[in-house]
Amino acid sequence: MELTVADAAQIAGVSRRTVQRALGDGRLGMARVLGRQVTTDDLAVQAWVRTTSRGRKWSSRTLEAAIDLLSGGQGDSVSSSERSRLRAALREMTARQIASSSWIGTWSRYRTLGEVDAHLIGPSIADLSALGIVAGESWMRFAEVVDLDQFEASQPVAADPDGDLVVIERPHDNRGARWLVDTYVLGDARESAAATSELESVAHAL
Repeated sequence: MELTVADAAQIAGVSRRTVQRALGDGRLGMARVLGRQVTTDDLAVQAWVRTTSRGRKWSSRTLEAAIDLLSGGQGDSVSSSERSRLRAALREMTARQIASSSWIGTWSRYRTLGEVDAHLIGPSIADLSALGIVAGESWMRFAEVVDLDQFEASQPVAADPDGDLVVIERPHDNRGARWLVDTYVLGDARESAAATSELESVAHAL
């Protein structure tokens, strides 16, 4: 659903100026620009709210180590001392803080006009039964691609803030922690809550 700056501010519980800053620096994705009027969409606002927390984003090395540790790996992209500090930090973090530090990628939303070839992510691949949720059919799908421009040129899609497909531009990553973060950020209220519980359980057990 397309939203004005005022709409987004009301939903997020922040000022219009805060929304305008987020649109300006890319933290909140744009849907359209009509003259001076910039719009966004409801899923972009949801993702922005769920990934906004105090603190800096992780460096690429720390991000790789964090996702690896949360996925049951060794976190070898950082030194042993950095890994120890990262484990301690993760044990104290909420799902929102983890998502704020690790959410990556530019995205666009589309209406599909045919069969689309892309790697599905988050709620679209999550084992919802393992999260204690009875799975149902969702009209929304979520995917990732390496290059959005190439995706748009080669796939039967049309940009649409009410569309049924959200595509994120980033390297493919199917590790458990990545789909948990994606499900927390992109899922509906039930999916997000279940992913929150699982992600925090994994983090606090490190």
